[in-house]
Amino acid sequence: MLLTANLNQQPWNSTFPTLILLKKCKSLSDINQIHARLLTTGFIKNTFLTTKIILSFSTSLQAPLIEFARYIFFRHHAFEFNEKEEEEKDPFLWNAIIKTYSHGRDPKEALWLVSLMLENGAFADKFTLSLVLKACSRAGLVKEGMQIHGLLKKLEFGSDLFLQNCLISLYVKCGCLVGARLLFDRMPKRDSVTYNSMIDGYVKGGRIDLARAVFDCIPLEERNLISWNSLISGYAQFEDGISVAWQLFEKMPERDLISWNSMIDGCVKCGRMEDAQAFV
Repeated sequence: MLLTANLNQQPWNSTFPTLILLKKCKSLSDINQIHARLLTTGFIKNTFLTTKIILSFSTSLQAPLIEFARYIFFRHHAFEFNEKEEEEKDPFLWNAIIKTYSHGRDPKEALWLVSLMLENGAFADKFTLSLVLKACSRAGLVKEGMQIHGLLKKLEFGSDLFLQNCLISLYVKCGCLVGARLLFDRMPKRDSVTYNSMIDGYVKGGRIDLARAVFDCIPLEERNLISWNSLISGYAQFEDGISVAWQLFEKMPERDLISWNSMIDGCVKCGRMEDAQAFV
């Protein structure tokens, strides 16, 4: 029993035992004990305590804790935004729960929750939009992603580099390289994440020529190990490209295990066993 000994040592009207033991809660039995205490003491209406539970459990890797965080949120927070106008606009707790869906088994549920959030008066901030874009990416929802792309412009997030990178990642993962390139060309600012996403998309789409073109236009300060490895891996997939991969490999300012494995794998696929052994 997780709570028994500790509760006997604290006043029944104290929130301390519940707070101190939240991080130790692991099982469904522990959750039931905490829930019973919240109901019996009336702390279920304590906004500070329930917020703490939501934030603590929503980041857990254990399904029962995540489900309890969702339960507390929907039962006691989601629809109770009438007392304070400022609280009505705050997406903080919504984002914590949206994240559990965005990273969960069915990321499409994150889109439903965002719609519910907007209907109930909370606003979508930068973090909300990044979560829903990642959910679209995981679920392969390119049309919905395009709709969110339009929403970004309306909310004046259209030039936000972080969100633009999320969009490019979405387009690339869904195989919409034309959409990714249109956004890429219009971006006022790019970073290594931007370039590497485009290179990865072109490599996986069989357009090594376009991947090389993007690589060649990367500023030296943005070109990193991921950039080199992605391009080398792309060239190493083809017999005609293994020699180019070798040239790039020789020019790399630094290498890691992925670099070596890409060359070994490429040589093996091309039947150049002696060259593959030279890398071992």
